[in-house]
Amino acid sequence: MSTPRVAVVILNWKRPQDTLDCLRSLAESDYPAWQAIVVDNASGDESVPRIRAAFPQAEVLVAERNLGFAGGCNLGLRHALAADFPYLFLLNNDARVEPAALSTLVATAEAHPRAGILSPLILYADGERVWFAGAYRRRFLPGISMPAYRRRRRVSPHPRPIDYATGCAMLLRREMLQEVGLLDESYFMYWEDLDLGERARRAGWQVLLVPEAVVRHRVSASTGEESPIKWYYLARYLPTFYRRYYRWPRFSILTYAAWVVVRELLKGQVRVVKPFLRGLREGWRSEISGG
Repeated sequence: MSTPRVAVVILNWKRPQDTLDCLRSLAESDYPAWQAIVVDNASGDESVPRIRAAFPQAEVLVAERNLGFAGGCNLGLRHALAADFPYLFLLNNDARVEPAALSTLVATAEAHPRAGILSPLILYADGERVWFAGAYRRRFLPGISMPAYRRRRRVSPHPRPIDYATGCAMLLRREMLQEVGLLDESYFMYWEDLDLGERARRAGWQVLLVPEAVVRHRVSASTGEESPIKWYYLARYLPTFYRRYYRWPRFSILTYAAWVVVRELLKGQVRVVKPFLRGLREGWRSEISGG
């Protein structure tokens, strides 16, 4: 198998230990031709010196201000594109890469030249439950569905098309990015990965799930899985995405948001509803009502 170079772009914000653990998992990869590009998103703490001291072979880029997820990742992606890397692997710093993951993703990409985005199977840190095994655009109750979410690890090993990958871990083909563009920085946090997938598919590129490539994820380490910040941003940019890609955005937004609120209330997650509705209100004013 050929070994095209892969730039691994990792975004750090005030969690140097997570980033170091992520880099250590990469160091155990069986794929030899990778280069880490760590983007520090204006942490203002000891992150940069700690990462540089522990991994001097990694390139560390320092943002002057917090650019958000899309902006921070794009800083690394632009750097990698300028260095002519044929593949770019976007990886959360709270993810851990299993040794064969990168080589499996690259081999699948080489075998599928129209695959612009390739996702590994992403498990929770315990390795038992699925966090991500593909996302699909749902027409009824307009939204995004993840059928295997939180289920036990029983996934077919064969690569298959999906609608969306997640920015937690996805291999990006250089030619795809050159054609459709980078992550859209209109999204400060969340939805930017779905937007990229939508643009890629509309341009004729495939988005593939590669289940034999496995990554483990410490979910929402930076914000907390039920944190108000996470739920605010999940809703804040929901109208941005729906206005662009849904035929009846107002109906679709309200239907999906109502479903989310009812779902979380039935689960007893009352504390996430208020920040979700606040983010939705601000996003609606910005994107739909023009105010």
